Amino acid sequence: MFLDVNPYVLGPARSEFKRCTKCGEYKPRDQFSVHSRSGDGLQSECKACNRKYRHANAERRREYQREYNQANAEQIQERKREYRKENAEWIREYERNRREINANQIHEYIRRYRQANRTKILELVSKYRQTPKGKAVERTHGQRRRALKKSLPASFTDTDWQFALSFFGHACAVCGQGLMVLAHGDHWIPISSPDCPGTVPHNMVPLCSTCNISKRDRPPADWLIERFGKRKGRAILRKIEAFLESRRDA
Repeated sequence: MFLDVNPYVLGPARSEFKRCTKCGEYKPRDQFSVHSRSGDGLQSECKACNRKYRHANAERRREYQREYNQANAEQIQERKREYRKENAEWIREYERNRREINANQIHEYIRRYRQANRTKILELVSKYRQTPKGKAVERTHGQRRRALKKSLPASFTDTDWQFALSFFGHACAVCGQGLMVLAHGDHWIPISSPDCPGTVPHNMVPLCSTCNISKRDRPPADWLIERFGKRKGRAILRKIEAFLESRRDA
């Protein structure tokens, strides 16, 4: 029951009530939301009046929020990045727990979504496969499949491929030609060789089309010396072998 009386006649109990500036009623303090910047630490309007206002102006508030988000997109994204960076461990733990608790619901949702959007998903996958990154992923997967057929290890991932490209400056590991889109992930020790370790980070290098076609399944040392001569061929071999050795434990 709300009291419509002057708080100054309540005696010692007057501090337990507060007057809402919207409806004018005196209500218990727990009927007001917290506001740290106000004098008494509470909002001037009661919770009931706030709820009525939100319901009456729902569309107006949504429109304001959309306009604010559009006008401040970069600042919002920056705040999100900072928050994720500062709370990375907590977020990973939260997501891990959420997936474990809701594993069945998540799998069921994914299954239903794929069934309902099969055509859309196939179109998106087809477009992605035409992009440079999509083509690189397809080549990586193809190499892994070939290695698996030979019962060889196949742990080379797209992340490993991007690292190899970055290490050689997005250029051919042998001749130095800029790769741009036409980059081939080459098994440095060919799959046909009995010494091939498989499709693994310490056996994959980026080559241009010319070098990839020229090398084929030949032993790399013989091919380099034949093509570039002993001095230059051995220098290139040392550089590539040093890179592959650094990736042995990747």
